[in-house]
Amino acid sequence: MKKLLCYLGILILFGLAILPPVLRLVLPDQVLDNNVENVERINLNCSNSSYITSTSYDGDEIKMIVIKHIKNEYSEDLLEDETKQSFIDLFEDLTTKNGVLYKELSDGEVVSIDYSVYNDGKLNLTELTKKLEDQKSYYESQGLSCLIKK
Repeated sequence: MKKLLCYLGILILFGLAILPPVLRLVLPDQVLDNNVENVERINLNCSNSSYITSTSYDGDEIKMIVIKHIKNEYSEDLLEDETKQSFIDLFEDLTTKNGVLYKELSDGEVVSIDYSVYNDGKLNLTELTKKLEDQKSYYESQGLSCLIKK
């Protein structure tokens, strides 16, 4: 009986030793997907004495828009001179819309739209959802100076 168990153990160990080369021959190789896309992340930051905007792009797709209205004596005096009324109205309109995060801070107000979470056409933000260069031109036409970070 002991010899039988010994031979059985040898057969099992031999089977375990030969199993990996047999499986390498029988099973097909796994194809690795090396189609990794390199997405360029770009930030468009624009500001003047009253407003700061930051738009994050992944390639050509917008990920996040943040606009901050700074409240201080200096910015209130220059508000009408530097920033066009259409941008001010747009900011005020965003503070009341659903899908937009609005916060009042001690130094101003902030609205933010996270497009990775909320990408609904109901907001109708054609002024804020343009391509990078067009968006930069829009902000500059509204009295903000812009910087692109890659």
